[in-house]
Amino acid sequence: MNFHRLAVFCVCWAVSSSEMQRPEDDPDKDALRYDGFVVLEMTLTSDLQVKLLTDLKEEVRRKEEHGTTTLEEWTGSINKERPFSLLLAPKVAPDVLMLCHKEGIQYEIVWNDLQSVIDLQNAEAVSSSKTDRDDGIAAQTSGMTWARYHRYSTIERYILALPVVHPDLVTIERLGLTYEGRQVWVVKLGKPRSDGIKKPAIWLDAGIHAREWISSATVTFMLNELVTKYTSDPIIRRLVDQVDFYVVPMVNPDGFEFTHQKERLFRKTRRVNPFNACIGVDANRNYDFQWQTERAELRPCEITFGGDFPYSEPENRALFEKVLDLKGDLKSFITFHSHSQLWMLPYGYTFDLTPDDAVVRDLAVNATNALRALYGTVFRVGTSAEILYTSSGTSRDFAKGRTQIKYVYTVELRDTGEFGFLLPAEQILPSGLETFEGVKVIALRIIEEFARN
Repeated sequence: MNFHRLAVFCVCWAVSSSEMQRPEDDPDKDALRYDGFVVLEMTLTSDLQVKLLTDLKEEVRRKEEHGTTTLEEWTGSINKERPFSLLLAPKVAPDVLMLCHKEGIQYEIVWNDLQSVIDLQNAEAVSSSKTDRDDGIAAQTSGMTWARYHRYSTIERYILALPVVHPDLVTIERLGLTYEGRQVWVVKLGKPRSDGIKKPAIWLDAGIHAREWISSATVTFMLNELVTKYTSDPIIRRLVDQVDFYVVPMVNPDGFEFTHQKERLFRKTRRVNPFNACIGVDANRNYDFQWQTERAELRPCEITFGGDFPYSEPENRALFEKVLDLKGDLKSFITFHSHSQLWMLPYGYTFDLTPDDAVVRDLAVNATNALRALYGTVFRVGTSAEILYTSSGTSRDFAKGRTQIKYVYTVELRDTGEFGFLLPAEQILPSGLETFEGVKVIALRIIEEFARN
């Protein structure tokens, strides 16, 4: 066993023995099940249909207890411009279907038992856990693969292993503790310049919404490609030599662990809200730029509850402070979500365009063209307000509006709603490979525009 492998083994053993976690595929016995939950794709054609369905949604929400999911947007939002999907609990589905038949609303049943899809996702992860890929010593010794979804303990072991295996390329930093005491890590990847000149930087993060497992899997895949192919791929070598990457593989580890243990579709953080039984805040509505102005709820039981005040969540405070510390160095900020296959630019809180919208949009088009060339996956490009919905207090709008980073994007990964948040593990590798093609286009533009020879 060589020194790197022995050192990584010691680090990973220490993390594993300290946590004493259950096996990765063993959720709690009292975990919420989604038996009989239905996903409907709907197409509305009139303002009246929009109003009736919105009113029904609000009526259902008022009757919900402790934030229990009974009617929720699955893809997009209720509108008449484009199709969208709703997730319906068994007790709500008949009312929605009755409204559809009465008002002539077009619909298609995507799934009639969501628990079977959840079981399939987990089964795919177990059956495809072996792969012929050589993902490097850090992945091998930490148990990290991209053929399945892993728990946070495995992701953290992988993060800790990276600077041991790649000390010339990688450093890691603790950004802060979550509400439940987990570390939020940032990985800095880049070859220091021999002349000491500071390099332009790119920020990548994932996992701010707990249920969006593919986001973290995709970002860690891209991180691994950068470190393991540095010596063999000339494009990757150029990126790592001329750009510093700051990568946060998991913004919300508390919520992420909860989706593995208790409630697969949980979205928020896990902080206790004072005087309320509903747990957590939508961390992507909790930034101080245009906080609570658009599509951010004041009611703690709503999935888009933006908190009692900006940066109420320790995870957000940690990222906020680091991004501000890097102000001036960061030339691109990309936050990864799922799903819908969207490459979105600022802003979400308004339909007004930024002064540099044309150049930022053009680069997004180039990135999605490169992405599509690999597997034919089509991503739409536009502002969040244009192609998804209005939203405020987001990390994307903060990065653009508060820190003036030039190339800021939210990327909603695969798919367009069939599996949604439950994307099978067999799609992790294709998602990682195609997304990396898009990110490379962004990084090459940063080099051309900002790197100094």
